[in-house]
Formats: sequence, structure tokens, C-alpha cells
Amino acid sequence: YTVVIKQGLKGKYGGKLKSDYVKDISFGELRPEISFDDNRSVYLSAKGTKNMKVKIINVKNIKVRVSKLYENNILSFQSGGGYYDYDYYDYNDRDVGEKGDLVWEKSYDTEKLPKKGGHRVLTLDIEDKIESYNGIYAVQVISDEKYWLRDFKLISISDIGLVAKQGKKDITVFTNSIK
Repeated sequence: YTVVIKQGLKGKYGGKLKSDYVKDISFGELRPEISFDDNRSVYLSAKGTKNMKVKIINVKNIKVRVSKLYENNILSFQSGGGYYDYDYYDYNDRDVGEKGDLVWEKSYDTEKLPKKGGHRVLTLDIEDKIESYNGIYAVQVISDEKYWLRDFKLISISDIGLVAKQGKKDITVFTNSIK
């Protein structure tokens, strides 16, 4: 659950809350989960830090994989055409498979990661995990014990900002350097 106390709440002695107060609370055992802190952004600045945060709840060991997608498979992978293998021992939902090359992999004991509230946080700095910044990369975080507990994120490192507007008959794309 998330408790939100809205800005402007008056205190006992007349003061007002200056901004919203948001706090996650839980009762009992939390459901296991792996999720990226920000699932919306795809682009990381070439000049800034290349950090991503992963929230991990009640998962003991995880594996992180970074794969470079082949250019001809990017659209197929983005539209949900990942590699599916429903073998009893190996469940690879939304895996890169033969659509790219694995460039980095590491396992983590989540008990050694910093704790924030009811979950662990993995801050993944991918700067040293990718040799060149050309292309689109799939970052996957997978439970070692429960293969269905996973999350993935597509990323690209660039200093070019894109905005696309779709009209009734055309699409206009604006580009801008964000250096």
C-alpha cells in the first residue's frame, strides 16, 4: 500500500505541510517482485551517468544480463517477438535468444544489496558493461529460482533527443542534440 498525505494539511500548531508525503507500507509477507524503478525511459545520456535502479522484493538470487540486439531484430523484439522457450527446466519469457548477443552477465545475492523500505535496490551502472554505445541493448533481471520473476528494459545511450508527432496523414520527427 502507498500512503499519501496531501500538501497543505494543517498541523496541530498551525503549520502546513509544504509538499505531498508519500510512503509505502506493507502488512505481512510481500509478494516476490523484480522491477526497474523507471520503465518508461529508454534513452540514457551519453554524457551523464548510466545508472538504472532495480527494485527486488523477496527474491534471494538474481542474474543480470545485458545483450546487444541485432539491428534487423529491434522492431521484432520491441513488438513482443522475443524468444519463448517453455521447456520444463528453462522458462525464457521475452528472452533475447538469437535476436542478439550477450555482452555481460552477473549473478547477485540480493541479501548483500542495500535495503530501502521493504525491498532491496540494485543500482546497475552499465557504463563498463557495454564496449561501444552503438545500438539498442536489452537489460534483463531474472530470479535464479523462479524464472517467471523477471523484468527487462530496452536502452540506448545517445545524445540525440527525438520527438515524434503523428498527424492524420503524416509523421513529423524532430531531433535535437542534448549535449
